Amino acid sequence: MRRRLLVLVLAVAGLATGVAIAQDSKEEGRIGPENRIQPSGRKLDPVGKITGLGNLPTGGALTTDGRFLWTLSAGRGRNDIRIVEVEPRGTCPRGSAGKTCRAERAARTGRVVQQIPMPGVTGGMVMAPDGRTAYVSGVPESGVDDQKEDASVPGKQGDVIHSFRLDAQTGTATRGELIAVPPQPDNPPVQSFPPGRDQRNWPRDLAISPDGRTLLAALNLGDRAAVIDTATKQVRYVQTGRYPYGAAITSDGKRGLVSNEATGTVSVIDLAGASKIKDIQVGPNLSHPEGIAIDPKQPRAYVAVTHQDLIAVINTNTLEVERTMSVERPQGIGTAPTALSVTSDGCNLLSANSGEDAVAVFALTDDPACARKAQAPKPRPKPRPRPNRPNRPNRPGRGPNGKPRGKAKRRNGCRNGRQRTTGRRQRCRQTARRSSSRRAPAAQAADRILQHEGRKGVDLSKSAKAEAAEFYGEEAEEAEEEKTAARPAQKNSQAFQLMGRIPVGSYPTFAAATPGRKSLVWIAAKGLGVGPNAGGTGTGGGPEPVIAEDAGSATAGQDPKFRFKYLPRNVFGASGVLAYPTDDAVRKLTPQGLAADPPG
Repeated sequence: MRRRLLVLVLAVAGLATGVAIAQDSKEEGRIGPENRIQPSGRKLDPVGKITGLGNLPTGGALTTDGRFLWTLSAGRGRNDIRIVEVEPRGTCPRGSAGKTCRAERAARTGRVVQQIPMPGVTGGMVMAPDGRTAYVSGVPESGVDDQKEDASVPGKQGDVIHSFRLDAQTGTATRGELIAVPPQPDNPPVQSFPPGRDQRNWPRDLAISPDGRTLLAALNLGDRAAVIDTATKQVRYVQTGRYPYGAAITSDGKRGLVSNEATGTVSVIDLAGASKIKDIQVGPNLSHPEGIAIDPKQPRAYVAVTHQDLIAVINTNTLEVERTMSVERPQGIGTAPTALSVTSDGCNLLSANSGEDAVAVFALTDDPACARKAQAPKPRPKPRPRPNRPNRPNRPGRGPNGKPRGKAKRRNGCRNGRQRTTGRRQRCRQTARRSSSRRAPAAQAADRILQHEGRKGVDLSKSAKAEAAEFYGEEAEEAEEEKTAARPAQKNSQAFQLMGRIPVGSYPTFAAATPGRKSLVWIAAKGLGVGPNAGGTGTGGGPEPVIAEDAGSATAGQDPKFRFKYLPRNVFGASGVLAYPTDDAVRKLTPQGLAADPPG
């Protein structure tokens, strides 16, 4: 993943010089984090409190209590772990007495509490259920001198799993033991030119069993999975498909799931026997299934099929594809879902879509309890005591104390037809219409977009039978698709319904909710975007400064005329923290994300 992202960054950046730039750019032809305009021409408007992170953070995880977010800087340059505070401990008094407390909590939210240098990471990590241990995938240290860490940093040889001990109070961590996952003698050689014999396992995603005793690692360059006993550190290897990426363990702790990028499959592993049960086809070859999430309430696993803009739903009892959910949009080059998570109550699925710079939110159930929880009104403050007033004479629509009653209560400043004059009643109705019309455009736009998205999702979503028919060429495919198309698109929260899209930073790689859906957090690998290099050391005979050579980038050994302005040395990411949005808020954010699409 790390190597593929770096190539993508350079490729996109190299093409960026000819992109038309938005009118509000401070300098014509300039793009970058300062004005949030991307090489694609899209302008970002991410939600939440934003925290700047390190080089290309391609993975993260929340602590079990949801108070801290771990981020992994996996790009070119120095790699590290950065721990971000999400929900400060404690509560504040209500009213003015808690004003200072709330301000302090707001200031602490989003702050980096610790930065841990690492030799090399891919983005894979997992938190143990006891909340005291974290595991991080480790790869070899960079060969560039200025990117190497101090000799005291362990695991420089790579193909290891780093462990850390967590302090629940402060959120900080200390290093623990290394778990080696070395390549096997029959591992395929690493692809290189000219071809060589170097072998690597390159651990990517990790998963841990509910009892914390078994760790599962997808070994991306080894075409294997590692089943690890966390107590004894014993490692057993299981053959998977090609280029395994995602990892998950079912809720009963008996089976592991590993997605395979090249073969488009999910390998099902018996963890007790460390053997493969079967491969489930979730997409065609090279469809790049990546992140996997387990439903805490239902026997389901969700798989991001990145190159198909689909999420495959696997029934973990039958080990078959139950259906798919589409995140496709007509604009751009694809939404590319990469990482998934399910809220702890099983109500929502969050999909970090790296191709559209947004997080898609799905409803996983039509249980009214989920909708009520998402839209729970704030408690009303207790009414202030008022002095006793003498009773007023009765008037039409008023009680003995002179207050409106029944239908006579005011709405939009009017008493709904109880005015004493026709002119006053007419003015009241005009005010109500103006108030309604101001709210209508945004709400109507959200409804139109989500109705279209819902219809498209229904068109593209498929049942298990339709999936099988497509793969095996059965005539039943057409009949199954007709049944699917007959289902009406719902704009309200229903099972497997796309609720909307939340705009975040560039190239999101993680999104999750804290327990109880209190907060939503996201990580974007490119943050607010990639800008031009600052300049070089000479003029080179032309109007533009010459970009200096960088030993680890595409400028190394190149003639000055090939050292382009958009070949960044570092790509810095960002994270965001926000209150978990209500269903209505998600709907209203959707047009904002769609409006940011570049013309295509």
